[in-house]
Amino acid sequence: AVMGPDEDHENVTNNAYTNVVAGYALFARCICEADGRDDKGWSDIARHIKLPYDEIGDFHPQYDGYLASTVIKQADTVLIGYPLQYPGLKAYTRWNDLLIYEPVTRSTGPAMSWSMYAVNHLDIDNYREAAQNFNRSYQPYVRGPFRVWQELQGPAQHGAQNFLTGAGGFLQAVLFGYAGLRVYLDRLEVKAHYPQELSGVGLEQLQVAGIQYLGALITVAQWGDRAEVRVT
Repeated sequence: AVMGPDEDHENVTNNAYTNVVAGYALFARCICEADGRDDKGWSDIARHIKLPYDEIGDFHPQYDGYLASTVIKQADTVLIGYPLQYPGLKAYTRWNDLLIYEPVTRSTGPAMSWSMYAVNHLDIDNYREAAQNFNRSYQPYVRGPFRVWQELQGPAQHGAQNFLTGAGGFLQAVLFGYAGLRVYLDRLEVKAHYPQELSGVGLEQLQVAGIQYLGALITVAQWGDRAEVRVT
């Protein structure tokens, strides 16, 4: 029995997120074998770890026995799209996962859920939904006068102060969502998204500078009618 990112449900079987992470770890162990041997069959075990999937609904149940209307504390199964980037996921299945889990995520939950939903929506070109979640990831959580993240939405005074997990989720939504960065072992991919749905909050241009990759310095800039990737 395990507990995935959704801390409201512990001692569950075959949590989708946890199983994918376990499979990745086993593959990593195989890759790191200096002599090239796989005596214990870790790669075969990794390939056969169960990823719960509902063929009728075309979505991934969070764990064995999960009911689609069950409320969750925070993003969990959707994370197999981003940040785990599980290979072979179909866009329509990812959309169904978002349709299932976003509405049942506790509305008072932590900020990073909305950031991760924003990135996953951008991956499948759902710009309106991405903008809604992006705004939701910081507007209720940031406090003045120094604009720091709190764990809970205002005006609640308890919970963690200067909540770095929430701030980190916001930064990921900018870098890996709207700037569209993806880092692989052999390449860096850029699929920038112009934040047209965010113009209402005064964001008309997105520029991410100082990206260092394989000795190059990269800047990604996005305007309404064009995008630039500069490499120096």
